[in-house]
Amino acid sequence: MNQRLISNLKQIKKILKIAFWGLFIVYLTFKLNNLTNDKILDILFLILL
Repeated sequence: MNQRLISNLKQIKKILKIAFWGLFIVYLTFKLNNLTNDKILDILFLILL
C-alpha cells in the first residue's frame, strides 16, 4: 500500500516538473517576443509559482 503511494507521488512530482518547465519555456518565449500583454503574463506566472 505504502509502496504504491510513494510511486504515485514520484510520478506526480515528475509530471509537475515537466509542466513547470513547459510553462517556463512558454513564458520566456513570450518575454522574448515582447508582447503587449507582458504585465498579464507576469501576473499569471507569479500566481502559478
